[in-house]
Amino acid sequence: MSQIHILDGQTDQILDVITQEYIIEDVHKQSLKDTLETFDFTTFADKRFSQYLEKRNRLIIPGEDGEYREFIMHEAIKDINSQAEVFANASYQSLKKQAIIYPQTFESQTATQMVGHATDGTEWQPGIIEITNILTFNVENHRNPFAFLKTIANEFDAELRFRVEIDGNRVTGRFVDLLERRGRWQGREVTFGKDLASIKRTEKTDNVYTALVGVGPEREDGTRLEVFVEDQDALERWGWYDKQGNLQHLIDTYEPQSTRQDMTESELEQYTQTELNKRINEVVEFEAGIIDLEHVPGLENKKIRFGDTIKIKDTNFEPPLYLEARIFEQERSIVDKSAKKVKLGDFTEFTEEEVQNVWRELQSKIAKKIEATEMYGYAEPKKIESDTPPQIQESNNPIWVDTSGDIDIPHVVIGNEWRKMTPTQANEVGAETPSGAQSKVDAVEIGGRNYALDTVESVTKNSFDGSSGQSFSAYELANDYSKLAGENVTFSFKFTLQDITYSNADDLYLKFQLIYDFEDGSTSYPTIESYNNESDFNDGEYTVETTQTVPDNLSRARISVRFDYVESGSFELFSLKTEKGNKATDWTPAPEDTHEEINQAEQNAKDYASNASNLSEGIVDVNSVPLRTAPNGARLEFDGVNGLIQYDENDNPVGWIDLDGNAHFENGYFSGEIQAETGKFAGELEGATGTFGEVTVRNGDFLLEEESGMTYKVTSENNLLRDHNFELVDTTGDVDSTHNWVDATNNNDYGSLDWYANYNPKVAVQLGPDPQEALPIFGEKALVVNYGRFFNQVVGAAPNTQYTISAFCKKQWNVSGEGALRLEVWHMDAVGERIERLVSKVFPTVPSDYSVQRHAHTFSTPDIAPDESLEVIINGGNDYWVQIDGVQMVEGNTPTVYNAENSHYNFAKGRELAESINTKSIRTYDLMESWGPLHMYDSVDMMGNELDNVGDVNADILRLSLQSSLPSNKSGVLVYFDGYQGLGMYFHNGDAWERIDN
Repeated sequence: MSQIHILDGQTDQILDVITQEYIIEDVHKQSLKDTLETFDFTTFADKRFSQYLEKRNRLIIPGEDGEYREFIMHEAIKDINSQAEVFANASYQSLKKQAIIYPQTFESQTATQMVGHATDGTEWQPGIIEITNILTFNVENHRNPFAFLKTIANEFDAELRFRVEIDGNRVTGRFVDLLERRGRWQGREVTFGKDLASIKRTEKTDNVYTALVGVGPEREDGTRLEVFVEDQDALERWGWYDKQGNLQHLIDTYEPQSTRQDMTESELEQYTQTELNKRINEVVEFEAGIIDLEHVPGLENKKIRFGDTIKIKDTNFEPPLYLEARIFEQERSIVDKSAKKVKLGDFTEFTEEEVQNVWRELQSKIAKKIEATEMYGYAEPKKIESDTPPQIQESNNPIWVDTSGDIDIPHVVIGNEWRKMTPTQANEVGAETPSGAQSKVDAVEIGGRNYALDTVESVTKNSFDGSSGQSFSAYELANDYSKLAGENVTFSFKFTLQDITYSNADDLYLKFQLIYDFEDGSTSYPTIESYNNESDFNDGEYTVETTQTVPDNLSRARISVRFDYVESGSFELFSLKTEKGNKATDWTPAPEDTHEEINQAEQNAKDYASNASNLSEGIVDVNSVPLRTAPNGARLEFDGVNGLIQYDENDNPVGWIDLDGNAHFENGYFSGEIQAETGKFAGELEGATGTFGEVTVRNGDFLLEEESGMTYKVTSENNLLRDHNFELVDTTGDVDSTHNWVDATNNNDYGSLDWYANYNPKVAVQLGPDPQEALPIFGEKALVVNYGRFFNQVVGAAPNTQYTISAFCKKQWNVSGEGALRLEVWHMDAVGERIERLVSKVFPTVPSDYSVQRHAHTFSTPDIAPDESLEVIINGGNDYWVQIDGVQMVEGNTPTVYNAENSHYNFAKGRELAESINTKSIRTYDLMESWGPLHMYDSVDMMGNELDNVGDVNADILRLSLQSSLPSNKSGVLVYFDGYQGLGMYFHNGDAWERIDN
C-alpha cells in the first residue's frame, strides 16, 4: 500500500501514518552518480499527522520490490492553504554526522572489514558484501563515514546500496551493502509510441581534454609520482593553435581517488589513461520519460529498476535512435506507479545500419536453428576472467579479461586475435613515455609574484612542553584576497627541525593547516600536510607545498602549526610564498617587502641633495634640463616654455606642471588634504567625508551603506507593501509583559486585513517607558515570528520587473535564543493559488544585544498576468522568535531609505484630525459601507455606536449592517434591526425607536 510512516527522529517509534488519499504529490529520486537519494511530498497541514512533520523525524516509504526506504526530514513548509511541503534526504546521509574516521592505516583488509570500520559507532552495519578482494587503506585526513564509504566502494570497484529492515512497527536494522553492480539486464526494451513517452539528448563539451598529468598519492617521503598521458586523435579534434601556429593540448591534472602509497608508475599511467579516455569525447546525456508497464495486467515482466540496463528505440528521432544504457538517475512516485523519469549513463549508441546488421545476422542464425542459449549469449556477451586467453571461435567470442598482471585488462577478438579494449602503454596511443614527459615537465619554469607580505623574517619555536595540541599560527598569506578569489593558488614554505625529543612516539604528531576566516564570521581549516612517524622528525630541512582554490568572501588566511607530545628542540618556518598557479617556484619576497631598500635609497638621495657642495654653483640657463633619466629612456625635464614634463620610455609626455602652476596628470594619489574653490569629478569618488555645499546628482542616486554592507538609496520609492510597519495589525488577548508582546489575530480575509497571521505569531507592543531594546523598531507595533508562525500579504506587481524586498529585524525582548528572518515571495494566479516560489531567503541570526539589522533581497517577476499577484511571507528562519519591522518592497535592485509614515497611522488611529475627507468608498468592520460621494464634517466616531454632529452624508448607496441589539438613549441614530415592528430601518427620535421604512 502507498503510505508514509512517520517515525520519531530519536527513538524510531512510529508516530503516525499518512495514507494514500492524503498524499497530494510525491517524488522519490535516486542518483547512482553521486549516491544521493531524496523524497519530497506535499500533504495536508491540518491533519492529525501534521504535527509530526518537523524536528528531523524519519519517514519510511515502500520500495518497488517490497523493501523499505528511510528518510530524514530536513525542511517542512506549511502554507495558507493548509498544505505542507516536506523535503527529506535518505537517512544514510546522516552518516556524515555520526562519527569521525581519524587518520590511520588499515593493512590488508577485506571489504567487509572496511565497511565495518566505516560504520563503527554509527547506527549502520555491514550488510551484503559481494567483494572478496583484500586491500590496504591509508587515511591521511579526517573523514566522515559517508565519504569514507564512497572511497571504499571506489577502491574495490564496487557500488553502495543502503537499506533498512522492518519487523512489525519498528526498524530492526540499517545495512550497507557493497555490490559488484546495482541493477541488471532484465530484457527490457523501451519503444517510442508504446512505453517511451519522451527522450532528450544533451551534448556537452565543457569537460573535454586531450592530455592529463597524473599525480599519484603522496608517499612516506613526501614525494608523488607524475605521468603525462595524451591522445593525438583528440588533439587533432579539440586542440587549439598558439600564435606560432602550433597545435596545443587542452590539459588538466588528475589524481586517482586512492590512498595506496605503493602505487607504481605503470598503474598511475593506466589510471590516468582510463580517466583521459572518459574526457576525450563530448559528454552526451539522455533523459527519458518512461511509462511503467509493470503494473498493467499481463505485463508484470516489464520491470525497470534503478541501476538496470535497458534498450531504447525511437525511430522518430533524427537520426533514428537505438540505445543501450544504464539507469543512473530515477524519479518515481509511490502513488502513481505508471510514470517514471530516468537519466541514462554508461550508454552505447548504435546507428540504424548497425542495428540492421545485427538483425540480419540474427536471422541467419535463426535459419541455422542455433541453440536458444547461444542466442542469449549473443544478446548479452559473456565475459571470461582468466590468466590465459580462451580459444577463439568462428563467431560469438566472449570478452576475455586478462587477470595475469597487476591490472585486469579486457580483450576482444579482432582479426582472429585477442586485442586490448583499452590502451595500457603510452606508445600505444602515440604518447610520450613517462620519463620523457617528466623531463619536459621538469624543464618548465613558472614564475609568479609572492602575494604574502613580511616573509623575509622566519618564524621559530624553541619551547615545547610535551603536551598535545601545542598550536600557533604564522604569516598572513596575502594582503588582498579579492585578487585571489576563485583562483588556483599554490602555498609553499620550508621548515627545519633540530634536536626534537618526545615523550610518546606512538602519538607524535606535526600538522600544518590553513586557517580561512570568512567575512560572515565562519572559519574553515583545510589540512596542508601532517607527520606522525618518528622518521619524519629527524634533523633536516623539509619543503611543503599545496595548491588550493581560494574561496570567495575570504577576510584572512594564515598557516596553523600543531605539535603533539614534543618535549624539546627547535622549529623554524621560512620562505613562505603565495602565488597563482599550480606549481611552486623559488621564494622571492613580495614587491611590497622591498620598502626598506626603497626608503634607504630615498634617504640617500635626500642626504645627497641636502649637501650644497654636490650641486653646481650659480644658475644653469639652458633651453631644457633633464633632471633624471631611467635606463629605458623615461625621464623628467624642465624647460622655460612648458615647465616640468614627465616622459615615458617611448618619449611620450605623460604629465607636466606648466609655468602657471597647473598640474596635468593621469592620476593623483594624496595622503593629506585637497583644498580648492571649485572642482569636477568624473567616475567614482570613494572614501570622501566632510561638509559639502550644494551637490547636484545627474542620472544617479546617493547610496548609504549599513555596517552589514547592505546599501540603500537616499531617495524614497513607492513601497508596494501596505501597513509596512504593522501599526494596524489586529491583536487579541492580554499583553505578556515579560516579552512585551500579544497574540496576533488569525484572519484569512485579505479584504479586511493587510497582513494575515498564520499559526499564532506574536505582535510586539509598547507598554510604557521601557528601555529601547524592549520597544518595537518603528512605532508602537512590530511582528514577532519564528519558523512556521508567519504573516503574509498579497500585493500587485508588474510583469518581468526587478524588485527589492527588505526588512529590519532584531532579537525580541527577553526571549531565549537568537532568531532569523526568512523572506518568501510566491507568484499567485487569479484565484489565489500558488504557481511558483520566486524567493526563499534565510538571513543570518540576529545579534544577542538587541541591535537592529536590515536585510534585503532582489528578485525578478515572471510574465505576470493583469489578474495575478504576489504573496509576500514574513517568516522565521529557525525555531527562535525574532522581531520584524519596517518591511519594504520597491522597484529596482536597491532598497531605499525607509519611511515609517507614523503620521498616516496616527490619523488612522484617530489621533490626528482632518478638516475634510473626500472619498468614493469607506469600509469598516461593523458600521457601514457606502459608495458614491461622501462628505463628513465636524466629529465622526467611525468605530463607536454614536454618530454625532454629522453635517452631510451624500451617497448613492448607504449600506448598514444588521445589528443584534438596539443601543439605548441614541437620539438621531439610524439602525438596521429586526425589532418589534419586524425587520427594517429604525430611527431614534429622542424618546423611542421607530421603524421608518413601512
